[in-house]
Amino acid sequence: MSWASDFPDALRYRPYGLVILAGLETTYNAVHKAIWDLFCNNRKPDRVPLNFVTKPVDHEYPKPKAKRSVMNAFEQGAILDYHLFDLDWDDPHWNERLIECASRLNIIRNSIEKRSTKLAAVLIQRSPPLPPGEDSLASDRAAAFCTECELSPKSLFVLPQTDHLFGYIIRLENAFLELCQNYYTTNIRRVKAHRDYLNRTTHQVLFIRHQFKIAFFNELKQDTQMALKHYKQAYGYCLETKICSLAFYHNTPLDAIEQLRKHVDYFKPRIGPPNLAFEHSAWVSKQLQLFAEIFDNAIKRGLKAVQTQHPGFYYLQAANHFITRKQLCIGLCQPTDGLAPSAPVDHVEFYGHRPFPVFQQQGATSMEGGGWVVSNQAVHSLQALELQTDHSGEIINLLTSAVNHFQKHRSTRMKLHLLVMIGEEHYYSKAYKKALQILTSIAQDYRKEKWYSLLTAVLATALKSAYLLADVENYITLSLEFMAEKICRSAETKCKVQSDLLQLICGQVPDPQPGCDSHAVELANKEWQLVVNSTDFVSSPLAIDMASILSFIEYKVCFMQPSYKVDEDVELRVYIKCKSHFPLRFSELRIMFNDSRYDAQCVVKDEGDLRTAMEQEELSSRDLFFLPNETKSFIFTLQPNMKDMNKSLQVTNIHLKFVSTITVTLNFKVGASSVATCGAADLLSLRDADTMPSWDVLPVNNHVSLQCRTSELKVTPECHSRCLLNEHFPITWLLVNNETSDITTVRCSYTIKDTSVNTVLSIAQDDAQQSHNGSHVFCLEQLKQGEQVETKVYLQCREVGRVDVTASVVYNIGTEEFYKSADVHLEVVEPFRTTSRFLSTKLEDRLTVNSDEPFLLQFNICNISEYPLFIQNAQLLLSSHVPAESNQTIAQIVDLVLGNEEEATEFQCLVIPEPSNKDIIPGEYKIAWRREESDDKVGLVETTVSLPALTVEHQPLYIECDLPAYGVVYKPLQIVYTLYNKTSYVQEFEASMDSCDSFAFSGHKQLHFRTLPHASHSISYTIYPLSSGNLSLPPFKLQMMNNSNMSDIINKLIPQSVYVMPVDYAAAD
Repeated sequence: MSWASDFPDALRYRPYGLVILAGLETTYNAVHKAIWDLFCNNRKPDRVPLNFVTKPVDHEYPKPKAKRSVMNAFEQGAILDYHLFDLDWDDPHWNERLIECASRLNIIRNSIEKRSTKLAAVLIQRSPPLPPGEDSLASDRAAAFCTECELSPKSLFVLPQTDHLFGYIIRLENAFLELCQNYYTTNIRRVKAHRDYLNRTTHQVLFIRHQFKIAFFNELKQDTQMALKHYKQAYGYCLETKICSLAFYHNTPLDAIEQLRKHVDYFKPRIGPPNLAFEHSAWVSKQLQLFAEIFDNAIKRGLKAVQTQHPGFYYLQAANHFITRKQLCIGLCQPTDGLAPSAPVDHVEFYGHRPFPVFQQQGATSMEGGGWVVSNQAVHSLQALELQTDHSGEIINLLTSAVNHFQKHRSTRMKLHLLVMIGEEHYYSKAYKKALQILTSIAQDYRKEKWYSLLTAVLATALKSAYLLADVENYITLSLEFMAEKICRSAETKCKVQSDLLQLICGQVPDPQPGCDSHAVELANKEWQLVVNSTDFVSSPLAIDMASILSFIEYKVCFMQPSYKVDEDVELRVYIKCKSHFPLRFSELRIMFNDSRYDAQCVVKDEGDLRTAMEQEELSSRDLFFLPNETKSFIFTLQPNMKDMNKSLQVTNIHLKFVSTITVTLNFKVGASSVATCGAADLLSLRDADTMPSWDVLPVNNHVSLQCRTSELKVTPECHSRCLLNEHFPITWLLVNNETSDITTVRCSYTIKDTSVNTVLSIAQDDAQQSHNGSHVFCLEQLKQGEQVETKVYLQCREVGRVDVTASVVYNIGTEEFYKSADVHLEVVEPFRTTSRFLSTKLEDRLTVNSDEPFLLQFNICNISEYPLFIQNAQLLLSSHVPAESNQTIAQIVDLVLGNEEEATEFQCLVIPEPSNKDIIPGEYKIAWRREESDDKVGLVETTVSLPALTVEHQPLYIECDLPAYGVVYKPLQIVYTLYNKTSYVQEFEASMDSCDSFAFSGHKQLHFRTLPHASHSISYTIYPLSSGNLSLPPFKLQMMNNSNMSDIINKLIPQSVYVMPVDYAAAD
């Protein structure tokens, strides 16, 4: 980098007051090492802004000069110098230690003579201090110490070695800061007092110097607002670094950006000597770089940047000016052997001054930007120094910084542009490998965005880099893409690239690319010779993925039918269009399928020389020699495999090969976008066309369906359309051989298609076998021509729904295998509907019955199917709650045929002896049935129907009434009421019967009696009907004396009426 653009650290970073700690032995003294670590380590923002360094006591400080750069002075001289000494107030050797400390302080005082540096002492003590006023020894000896060492009491500090050492260090730092600020305030006043005596006419430069001193002292004092004010007054347009830094510190980035713009615009035309113009570009580049760094530091402190204004733009501008500097250096600086800079550039009085004499032109003033003349020796010296600069390295660093910021702000296109610049700089610096890596990665983005002009420029540089590296694979890949139609280069250039590519494939060194460095070309030629003569070059075939680059080859794949039978030949046409600018020959064309067994059937080979063009009239349509923009059609015939029935055959890849000294395979992936862009009519017109259609109208169809050959075997199901639930439903399959010859190895499998219905499948034959997947197989060795065979399958469905049964027949004719299937669709329905209900002895519906009392069960079967059903029997199976010894049940529905919507009903009288605290199920019906038309061998279907739940309660009383079924007018009837006491206690009753108009009666009109536990009592009455009809009986009333809540129950147990017939009807009977 040019020396003129170097900046001191005092301008690049915020300055802090310098404090020297003398006397610390950090190497051998652990206490001193701990104290120094607390001072210098973990300097967080909340710590005081001071810069601590350690020096030995006898360190020689530089002597001050009369005129010196203020920045350099503060870099070498300290504001405060503290001597740290181990001394306790009660030290037994106090006097000797005091004299030793005073001598050390005198050594330091003599070293900083004629400087305004403050000197102080810090005593490191082992014992903790006492409260002020309580330690008289400490007060006396402190005064003696200050007198002996010639120090003021404010310059003496004590540092105890306690557990709170860090707290004492913080207090010391605050005291140091206060002394520093007092020192800077005093110096500011001194400079201002001197400034008041200056004359603005004759001391204009000193005004700038004094303003800068005041600003710098304020910045050391951490008064940044006042420092910014004086920097602006001092420099204006001369130096913007401090102004911009403080503007960012005060969160006013627009002021900093405006200051930079004015600063650069002001100095842009002030170039200086023309033969040193590169120095001006270096200076501007450095200004922009420093501004970008300041901007970046402000962002790290919390400033928010936006996509249109961030440090990346200034790093980019700095890089552009550095590129200009490099170009000026190439044009102005000529390398001369033995010439070196005449004077060192890092030992000058002021920053930016030249280390050689400069002569001012006549008529120019010292404040103007031009008018200066430099000696020829100095010019040659500076040019020789400029030639030593690594321009490309600095440009790459600046561009890399810019890329980081553009990437952070998601400016993708700017990032790509900068990466291209970085790749080109690597190429110019002869770092060809890095250039190739960067440019090839960028090219993929430009392909996606279809920026072909930018892609062309990137590929050109990448191709040169690949050539100079002798990188075979990248050179071949880039050359193939460079031949593409969308690459913006002339036909002559593409022809040269094609020729060089074929030379390399044939084992010859390719010609160099135009524009390459001659020395690099010589080295590359030697490297290429080693490559082409190596065994790895010959034995390592290359495969190029053409889907990842632009291609000069276009292809279309078309099967001539959407589907083929497996016994038909499949016709495939492949169209290849070569868009090269020079005739080109391939060695092999190979079509790849999703089934690799077909790959060998689609191969075209051309044994011609890759570098020799054949005469056009000698060419065959199946040759792989292409003229520019020529389209060729290749027709292939495939023989499908019988095992590929109902499968899809698809073209997945097309391989074009160059076979010579090395083998290069161009791999074209046939993607999903090439599928089904044509119809049957397009395929038919293409087959009948006499000439090659235009490329745009050529159809595309890269997949075909392979279907089975039409089988002449007839498979017919015979059955009803509806299957009854749980029945063994027979399906008769008829197989008729309508083939022209006998068929062998007949294997018929029966399966149930996807269904949620629970089914069971079985075959009637003895040789049936169950397969693992739930299917059933029927095998037959031979079925002669015209012969037929029947097989019966029984299906039992346990759920209502839809069932599809498939019969799949596989058989052989000779060595060929054929397939035939047939389906039957069945609907599973309920065969019958059953209902059950419980009745009292008076035929009233009951959900609750009393224990040890008879009740009736009514069971009903209704045929809801369209087929007659044969009911063999409906047997009642009683549960454990209903003991069989007390219930004699006889099946009443036996050997009965029910037609559609016909019903059968039976009654059973049951008694449940014991009550239950929960509902019980009395039992279930087991119904044995089948279709009336079914074969007896099929067997009966047993369907079990559970009875509804029933509540059984205990009642203390039961009344049984013995009453004739009917009466006759004027003929007496006998009624006997029997009362059963079901309790374990003696019950007292009161019975009465009232008179009524329809009957006259004889018997107890009112009766009072008792009944023993579990005993009965009968009351008899004779009634005499007086009229006919359904007459109400004389009201019989019964009351339990100790339970008045039984009235409703008793009324339900007592009959209320009887039918009385007239005398004439009775006589007729």
